[in-house]
Amino acid sequence: VVLIRTDEEYKVTLRDIRVYPRQMAAVIRVGLPSGIQNAIVGFSNVIVQSSINIFGEIAVAGCSAYIKIDGFVILPVMSMSMTLTTFVGQNIGALNYDRVKKGMKTGLAMGVGITLALTVLLQFLGGFLLQIFTSDPEVIAYGLQMMHIVSMGYFLLGISHCLAGTLRGVGLTRVPMVIMVLCWCVARVAWIVILGRQLYNLPLVLAGYPVSWLLSAVLLAIYFWKMDWIHYYEKSMRR
Repeated sequence: VVLIRTDEEYKVTLRDIRVYPRQMAAVIRVGLPSGIQNAIVGFSNVIVQSSINIFGEIAVAGCSAYIKIDGFVILPVMSMSMTLTTFVGQNIGALNYDRVKKGMKTGLAMGVGITLALTVLLQFLGGFLLQIFTSDPEVIAYGLQMMHIVSMGYFLLGISHCLAGTLRGVGLTRVPMVIMVLCWCVARVAWIVILGRQLYNLPLVLAGYPVSWLLSAVLLAIYFWKMDWIHYYEKSMRR
């Protein structure tokens, strides 16, 4: 109501509200692959959880306690990825390639730096943080086991998210979706089913996380190295 009544530039005029096909198509092109990726990755995590369940209720409780901490650790990296998408998109639109490259390198350094700092903090504070959720020493032991295995790959997750965020900013949304679905879903589930379950080894199940992050980081880095991703937007505008 306030926006409708105001006389400022940001006044909302109801009769002007409609779907603009070109802009809507651009929004869907960027957003839909990310949504599909997150949905499929979420499904793969259900399979990971089902694999943890076979090790008993204490293992489930310990890993569940750490997953709550893991959620907070991953948030800064995901935020950096979204920031890079916005920053790169703005500067690609202006054809300011030097600024795109500088922003990508800075964002990548910050993403990796943040994850490394959080990994170090977890090594010292992991037990204390787990005690927020449980006082059972066996449960804490399982939580610490997951922390030691998973946290070693956080910097790889930082690399993957930041590179993927940059690619989305230039309009290459399918590439990170395909790579992350292949690595974080197909490869992770295959690793868990073939190694973790068959050998009945919880550390191997948990290692599926850093292994899948390593694969995605390597593939995205190779794509950056081999492809002329930075000129994709300019070329697409010429078509």
